[in-house]
Order: sequence, then C-alpha cells, then structure tokens
Amino acid sequence: MTVISVTDQTFDDEFAKTKLPVILQIVGPTKKSDGSLNSSGKMVEVFDKLAEKYDGRITALRMELIAGSSVARRYNVNPGDPSTLVYIKTKQLLGYYNDGRPDTLADELLA
Repeated sequence: MTVISVTDQTFDDEFAKTKLPVILQIVGPTKKSDGSLNSSGKMVEVFDKLAEKYDGRITALRMELIAGSSVARRYNVNPGDPSTLVYIKTKQLLGYYNDGRPDTLADELLA
C-alpha cells in the first residue's frame, strides 16, 4: 500500500470514500538545516513501514502541515509535533508522537 497524500482540499473526500480504518499522518518539514532527518522525517519512515505492513487493512493518509491548515486546526495538531492520528471513520481514537506505538495501535485496531 502506498501512503495517499492529501491536502485540505482532498482530505474529506479521501476520508469519506474508504471503508477501512484510517491512519492520518500530519507532518511538518522533515529535515534539519544540516540535511539530517528531524522527528517528522523519522516518523515518515515509520509510517511508510506501517502502511506497507497493513496493506489492504487500513487506509494511510499523509498531509503536509502548512500554516493555516483547516484539517490541522480541526484535529488540534501542534505545528511543532509530528502527529499521527488513528480513526475508525469519524471517531478519533488517539494521537501519538513516537515510533514505538504504531504497530501496537494498528494491531489493537484490527483485532
């Protein structure tokens, strides 16, 4: 499964058309000034692996965090944090900020 890139304009349509649980990653810039990965960049790698592992059982969406994003405001995403949100359709279950929880959460969600 590839991660589907969404924007403020396309998020609601992509979210509505899937019947699967949705995992949404909202990321800011992914690199530090020296070119190395920052926390958002590291979470992108984790998220890509998660999407591949649960191919066909979840819908993985990714949105770049930009100033004024209505989706980020809707879900109270802090611009300084790499954020991943887990949903079963319209009910937000949780958010998290580290690489230790994605597989555990997806396994629980799909159990």
